[in-house]
Amino acid sequence: PLNRKTILGAKKQGNHYILSGMVDHIPLVDIADGFIVAARIDRQTGIFLLNRETLKLDIDFEDMADGTQSGKIRFENTILPENSLIATGEEANEAISHSYQASSLCTSAYLNGLSERLLEITLDYLKTREQFGKPIGAFQALQHRAVDLYIQKGLAEAVTEESAKIMDSLKRNISQDLAVARAKYRCNEASIA
Repeated sequence: PLNRKTILGAKKQGNHYILSGMVDHIPLVDIADGFIVAARIDRQTGIFLLNRETLKLDIDFEDMADGTQSGKIRFENTILPENSLIATGEEANEAISHSYQASSLCTSAYLNGLSERLLEITLDYLKTREQFGKPIGAFQALQHRAVDLYIQKGLAEAVTEESAKIMDSLKRNISQDLAVARAKYRCNEASIA
């Protein structure tokens, strides 16, 4: 559900809606064909589907550390057709909650992939870097550390897969929340280990 700090509002006028405000931190804003945004309509939440090609949107771009772009969209009395409203009330709140869970699970999978690649880079380095005339991977302390990284990566992968299976359940429940939180925690720990 939207909180009191929601900065996007919508008003119904005739057969269209007028959006005013701002949506911040939109990932991959530079390549998206459209956007789904939540706005406050009177005293309830509404979700709108916006087609990038049919609307003139004021977008501020921000370069991210991974080479992608995030952005901020400003709406100043932007007119939307009535059929751009795709959900309201409790249905909208449930959709927003589910999208938060899904994005957390996607973040977990992303971190899991990073952990896997970092382990590959580390193992290559252990094989090629030499100290005292032999590869540093021959030292037992570094072998133990590499095994710890491998175990953390494996645990993170297993928890992410389990969480994805639980998320496939159509009925939203607390076990989905717990599974996603567990995956995000485990993958975060593995990615910084």
